[in-house]
Amino acid sequence: GTSPCDGEQAASEEHGPRGELRRMEAEQKAAKAEALFVRCSERLAALQEAARAAELAVDESLLTCETETPTDTDDLADIEVCSDFQGGSVGSASESLNLESLDLTWLEQEAGRKHRLLLQVEENHQAMAALEAQSEERIRQHEAHRDILERELARLRAELEEARSREEKLSHIQECYDRRLAALKERNAALERERREVQRLRAMQRKQETRLTVLQDSIRQVKTERDELRNQLAGEVKRRKEQAAKDKKERGAAQEKIRSLSAKVAALGRGDASG
Repeated sequence: GTSPCDGEQAASEEHGPRGELRRMEAEQKAAKAEALFVRCSERLAALQEAARAAELAVDESLLTCETETPTDTDDLADIEVCSDFQGGSVGSASESLNLESLDLTWLEQEAGRKHRLLLQVEENHQAMAALEAQSEERIRQHEAHRDILERELARLRAELEEARSREEKLSHIQECYDRRLAALKERNAALERERREVQRLRAMQRKQETRLTVLQDSIRQVKTERDELRNQLAGEVKRRKEQAAKDKKERGAAQEKIRSLSAKVAALGRGDASG
């Protein structure tokens, strides 16, 4: 069967690289959103600068028109009076009328130009407002997307931290298993040495048992020979005792015979002496 340590290692190997890849993708998306936000901000700033430049141009144009052209009715009257006093004739009056018509035409042109400029400024304002609204909407969308990406990035970072803590736990468990495995290997080595020692002792025991068997056989043989020698010695002692008793008996009989013969000789000697 598989141990829980193996299952934890498999889970860490499965989620670790995927979590890292997802975190990198989220960071890339956040960077893209940030760059797009910066580009939109720059474009909005450029549009605002262009609108301000257009307003300044319109103001300068209007200021030029006001400073260069007499637009007040009193000024026109002064021009008419001056022309009447200077000319005093029909030709002078016609020239003043021509000048007045030219001035009115120029004023109408300037008024149309001003109106067109105002319309253009209004259109620019509307376009800028639309662009600002679009930019703000895009900014809101990108900020929302960035918030989502930041939350995703935070979640991925949390998963990464969890995977790292799990990896640390797994490394600690692996270290424990390595230590246990080393202790088990050392114990197996000690058991192997003990087994070899036991085998050596058993071989020595078998040799000693063989020698003991040989010694026991030798002892039995020696005992048998000893018993045989003891029996032989006992028989020899008995025979010698019997022989000694027989010899003693024979010596006693011989001595008795010698004494009787001596007595007879003595008696014969006494008889000869008396005769």
